[in-house]
Amino acid sequence: MSFVAILNALFRWKSDRVGSTSVFTFRFLGLLLFRKFENELLRAYRLLCCSKVSTKCSTVDSRDLMDECRRRATILVFDAALGGGADVYFRRFKDVELEERNVLRVQYVRQAKCYVFSLFAGLKQSPRVLVVKNLNELLHFIPQLHLDQILVNSLVSWRKLKDVLGLLSQISKNGVKIVFCLHDYYSFCPAINLLKQDRFCSVSTADCFNCPAAGDRKILDWRWMWGQFLSLDVSEILVFSHSSKKLLLEAYPDLHIKIKLKPHYVPSLRKCFIEPHTGINIAVVGRINNAAKGRDFLNSLEKVIATHAEVNLIVIGAYNKVDAATVVVGNYDRDELPQLLEKYRADIILIPSVCPETFSYTTSEAMLMGLPVACFDLGAQAERVSEYAEGLILKSFEPDVVLREIVDFVKAQSE
Repeated sequence: MSFVAILNALFRWKSDRVGSTSVFTFRFLGLLLFRKFENELLRAYRLLCCSKVSTKCSTVDSRDLMDECRRRATILVFDAALGGGADVYFRRFKDVELEERNVLRVQYVRQAKCYVFSLFAGLKQSPRVLVVKNLNELLHFIPQLHLDQILVNSLVSWRKLKDVLGLLSQISKNGVKIVFCLHDYYSFCPAINLLKQDRFCSVSTADCFNCPAAGDRKILDWRWMWGQFLSLDVSEILVFSHSSKKLLLEAYPDLHIKIKLKPHYVPSLRKCFIEPHTGINIAVVGRINNAAKGRDFLNSLEKVIATHAEVNLIVIGAYNKVDAATVVVGNYDRDELPQLLEKYRADIILIPSVCPETFSYTTSEAMLMGLPVACFDLGAQAERVSEYAEGLILKSFEPDVVLREIVDFVKAQSE
């Protein structure tokens, strides 16, 4: 074994970035030695057992925050700190709400083990930040706020969820309206994406017993906890596709009265104009960094593509490729998408997600650009692709069959 291989076996470092959030970790024999977490609000460092959190914005103390909530109507948003579609939704929601009221966002930042309040009091003002170190302090502080409404945007990764839902229940009984957003399936299952062995496993609890994806949290207890909250404390449930509405009603049949279908707003993108070329170029757009988004499937597809000289795979986004011939562009700006797809002469955009998306911004963007789109028969992505003139619903999850379907479709489109 070479010296470099020995070092790689002993030490592991990883750098990851999602939007304005970056995480760097350094491990020795699996033990975390150092971690740096940074987003637009704070920096958090951990060296062995020691940690430090510092804010990047101006701060606000608890008394001033309470005064601000009394002076102007305020909506409190419970949210994760994981980026993605829920974060995109919050930013657009915030800009609309700020015309009439304050927006106060509270997030649990798992990497920093703290709760962060961000007070937005005007469109042109930077947020002011309050960091709370433990849940008990949070549970004591929030009931003192004068709130106009609560939006539960995402509770993924929040600790002691039962206590958090209990707090929300207490607030709702004081007459504060609670709106819940179905950005993910965390309210159905701790596995979030409804995957078992990297395949969609359905919503039926009959398939859930002894499932390793749910860990040690019994699914019936989980469903009962969430069911109580959604049925008794939530006034309105926002869903972003017919598909996610259907799944929600399979899990909780009595919630139909509370559901409001409201697809996300997707800003326009110009049409792509692909120059004539030889071969077939399959493009994938977005961060393909976990099994649910199709990472493992794409790894297998790469190996099949390697045996087809006329087919190329281009990933516009973050992805760890397994074949040297695969082109990975890395992070990109949304407005650059048409130009990048034209540069690599994309014939079709593949949505490799193996879970049912609740909306899928990427699918909407692909259709806006006028390119053919292929996806599995799952979720919101299939809901829209099935109604798209240049859409392909894949009939198999086997990489060789998928490649054959795509190649045949692209050739038929060009005839």
